[in-house]
Amino acid sequence: MTNARHLGSIAAFLPAPDFLLPSPVFYLLSAIGLYISLYFALVYYGVLPANTRLVPEFCRMEEQACRSVLDSPYAKTFALPNSLYGVFYYLAILAAFGSGLVAEVPALLSTLKLVAWFTVGFGVYLTYALFFKLRVLCPLCLASHAINLLLALLFSYA
Repeated sequence: MTNARHLGSIAAFLPAPDFLLPSPVFYLLSAIGLYISLYFALVYYGVLPANTRLVPEFCRMEEQACRSVLDSPYAKTFALPNSLYGVFYYLAILAAFGSGLVAEVPALLSTLKLVAWFTVGFGVYLTYALFFKLRVLCPLCLASHAINLLLALLFSYA
């Protein structure tokens, strides 16, 4: 048995570190992701202006720059804004962990892990579109993609 295979088999029997288990980290990341998604959904539907004070100043975008992102074809999937999918995604994570359902239904954790990695892949595509197609720097977009990556990594080790 090679050292790598031996270490891998040992790791399978070791419990995940406490900070990776459903903990405040999952809740915090999901809550921040939900906040960002809600912000974008409300701006998309015209309920909030893009430069609202509800967003920290260093994350604010000018109305025109934000609209260029939200009005682009990259901001919608199957005719719905991506931010709306984000709202449902983060609410699902919060509900799954908050209700304890993840502990009771092991397949749910696998499903959330699969969805999390899908969001990472989709986020790579959207980040490419931001930088190379739209040529816009969107701090909140990048923050949400980073949150999705962190959640996917946490799900992988939970």
